[in-house]
Amino acid sequence: MLGFLAPDHVWQIYALAFLLNADSGIFTPIYRATIPSVVTQ
Repeated sequence: MLGFLAPDHVWQIYALAFLLNADSGIFTPIYRATIPSVVTQ
């Protein structure tokens, strides 16, 4: 796990940034669409 958090090469930093942003781009719309249907007023 430590190797994942401490990249050795520049391409690993770019890959990690891409994956984190892609995950955020997928999770955020799903999260915002789900919460109103779960929470009632």
